[in-house]
Amino acid sequence: MTFLGKLFTVLILICSIFLTAVAVMLAASQQNWQQQALENKATAENLNLQLVASQGVIEELEDSLQRERVTSRLALQRLQVQLLVEQARYGAQETKLADLERTNTQQQASLEQNGRRLEELTGENRTLRDNLNEATTTLHSALTRVTNLTDENYKLEGEIVRLTERSGQLANDVAQIERVMTAYGLDRGSLTAHIPPRVDGVITGISGEVKGLVEISLGLDDGIRVGHRLDVLRDGRYLGAVIVKSVSDNRSTAEIIPELNEAPIRENDLVTTQLENQSRG
Repeated sequence: MTFLGKLFTVLILICSIFLTAVAVMLAASQQNWQQQALENKATAENLNLQLVASQGVIEELEDSLQRERVTSRLALQRLQVQLLVEQARYGAQETKLADLERTNTQQQASLEQNGRRLEELTGENRTLRDNLNEATTTLHSALTRVTNLTDENYKLEGEIVRLTERSGQLANDVAQIERVMTAYGLDRGSLTAHIPPRVDGVITGISGEVKGLVEISLGLDDGIRVGHRLDVLRDGRYLGAVIVKSVSDNRSTAEIIPELNEAPIRENDLVTTQLENQSRG
């Protein structure tokens, strides 16, 4: 039982004693005073005993109250100490929370910065991937080109070998032909010596001693050789043709071909190989 419960019990007991006394006094007014006095004495003694008992209870209650006060004081002190500890802990938690909030703010800023950097790196990675794909395509094309060029090179090397062998054969053939031509007194120009070059000249003289001989302004320097035929023109009119009989460096002697002569040939008439070459063409 707590202190307040005990206190209420004592008060109820005292009130009961008081009410009992009042009831006895009221009853005594109706009875014999002597007997009433005896009874009142007995009642007083009884009440005195009850009062003594109540005082003992009160003393016990006071002792209990004192103990309760000491206990409450100790409990209050413990609570105050615990409050101080909790306040210190709360302050530490507040400081820790503030530190955590600052750290969280810094981490959030770092996270946002890392996010932006990640986006930049993602863009750079995408660009590098595109460049890599483009480089891979270019490299693949280059490798394909190298492969094709290598194949072509092998073919060309084979062709070079074949042409080299053919060149050697042709060189042997040419050497053999030159030996044959040398044996017959011919050279490389002998095969085309009968074909006159495309040149024009004039009649520089007509022989008075040998009929049909003329001198022309073309010679060895112009590519004229014995046997070349030249046509004779005057003002675009065809007069005839001559055939070279002898040649010097810049002059040659030619004979008029009678069957082709259509008009008399005079000095300064044009001589040309163009018509002959056109007829050959």
